[in-house]
Order: sequence, then C-alpha cells, then structure tokens
Amino acid sequence: MPGSEADAEAYRALRRLDPCALLHPEAGASAVGGTADQLVPGPDPAECTLDVLPEGAKSSVDAWTVTAEVGVSFDDSDIELGGVKPQPIPGAPNNSFYQEESYSGSDCTIVRPLDNQYGDGYAIELEVQAPILAETPSQPPCDVAIRYLQSTADRWLQPATRSDKLTEPRLPLAEQDPCAATTAIGDALGKEVRATPEALYTCQIVITGPAGDTTDHPGDTAPSAGRAPSDTAPTKPTRPTPGDPATAEEGVEVRFTITGDPASREPSNGVEPVTIAGHVGSLDRSLTDKCVVQIAATDTVTVDTRDGESVQVIGVMAPSCETAQQLAATVLDTVTDR
Repeated sequence: MPGSEADAEAYRALRRLDPCALLHPEAGASAVGGTADQLVPGPDPAECTLDVLPEGAKSSVDAWTVTAEVGVSFDDSDIELGGVKPQPIPGAPNNSFYQEESYSGSDCTIVRPLDNQYGDGYAIELEVQAPILAETPSQPPCDVAIRYLQSTADRWLQPATRSDKLTEPRLPLAEQDPCAATTAIGDALGKEVRATPEALYTCQIVITGPAGDTTDHPGDTAPSAGRAPSDTAPTKPTRPTPGDPATAEEGVEVRFTITGDPASREPSNGVEPVTIAGHVGSLDRSLTDKCVVQIAATDTVTVDTRDGESVQVIGVMAPSCETAQQLAATVLDTVTDR
C-alpha cells in the first residue's frame, strides 16, 4: 500500500541498481552484427544506452540502440491483460523474461521482473530500437534482443549495483532521492508540503496547507514540513486526488538528469544564466506559468558522449523564478557526496 515500508525499501533498492552494468558492448555488437559505438547513461539516471553501428554504417543515425532501464512497473495484471507474453531465453529459467507487444515493428521490449527485495511490481527492461531512418529494419529487433539476452543473461538474472563499480564514472546523484529535500522545501516556503514521486528521479512536492499543519494527509510519502523527519523513502508514484487543492500547479518539481551542462546553454528568449550557491546554471522563463532552474551538481564528474560532455543536473520547476532559484539552493544543499 502507498506509504508502506515495503515500497520505501523498494525505491531505495532500485536506485542502487546500475543500468549501464546490464549492457555489454561486445555482446551488443555481436547481437546486431556491427561495432559498438558509445555506451552512455541518461538522460534519466535510471537508463543507459548502447549504440551499435551495423556493418558498413558510419553515421549515428544508422545505429541500433540497446537501452536498459531499471525500476519500470510490471506485475501480473500486465500478463493478464495480454500486453506481454513469456519470452524464453536460452540458458535462463522459464518465466524469467517477458516480451511486450510492439506496434511499430521497429523496436522490441523485453522485461525481467525483479524479486521481492525490490518491492512488488518492478522490473528491469531491455529495449532494442532499429535505426531511426530505416523504413524496414534489416532484421527483427526481437531477434537482436533475444541474442543479446542469451549472451548476457547472468547480468539480468543477478543485476549489479552501483556500489559494485562495474561502470565508470560513478554518478553520486543517481544514488540520491529527489524527494529528500521535501521537509527543507516546506520550511523554505513556509508551507506544509507532501512528496508525490513520479519516477525514481522525479519528485512532485505539492502544498497541502499552511506552515504548522501537522495533519497526516492520505498518500503521504515523505515527511511534511513541521513534522519530524523519518528515514522513510518515497513510495511508488501516485497522483494527487482530483479536486485536492494540493495540485502540481501549486507545487514544485525536482528532477535529476544526466545531460549537457546547463552553464553552457546559450542565452535566448526566456533562457538566461544563473548562479546558485556558486554553481553556474540556467534559468528558463519560457514556460507560461512555470520557471525552471537547472544546475550541475558537480563539475568534477563528466560523461563523454558523441554530442559532448554530460553532467549530473539538478532541475527545479516552480511557479516563479524567484522560488525556483531559492529552492534549487535548498535541493543542492541536501544532495550529499557531490
């Protein structure tokens, strides 16, 4: 049930898993029949993508993509509704993997349900995507996916954690909880607030009342300002109750990503540089009723990609730019091991 310790433990455990450790460049190259091009995490820290250039290809638009994601939703109802079916993988126990139905024919998604140490209803996912400009894939994407899983099944049956240090660089922000600043944000706003996580690295923090309101609200997933903090982590994503005055429009979104350095964004219509607690980033006023501040959590950890360097980014979206800047500093202050 929402708010249970089981769900809290699941979120903590899922953030420890390393999606890039599920990918093996040589295995991907062999499954596609080509050469591994790049292996990069993000932009969601729960994801990692391997690009493979088929034999004779030279451009990135000709690449097959092999993407791993941790923490996707999956339970028995997915099977009962007929959207997925068991997918035998040679060398793996029966019912270890399930294939999702593809409507385009250019991709294939296979999920591996996780055991109960990661809570109820979570999985790790492999998606194989044919080159984006190909009218017809040169081979069935699911054939590629099955070949890949056959050669890497051990990685999927016993997924590695970030602490195993199988991949580089280490990404400290990926181990952090985007809802951890909930109480501090409530204090900064002078309001009672509640965390509503939307994904492993996205947290909606909604206003539930004036400061000092110590009433527990249904669906609470993190301590509210004015109440004693606990070590209970956010639970499965939930949505605000329709008609509840605590809506996303009145609240704040905190999002962690791995993307280009916000400090390098060129000033343009609505976008301008900003400095938060000594961290140079960007401020985006272009949204109608929101303002977004993005800052790099650190400039010492970078990921080399075909399009340049990516960094660990903290994003805060709020109703005003003044509030977004104030709360970006608050979130930055709660992020440990930067």
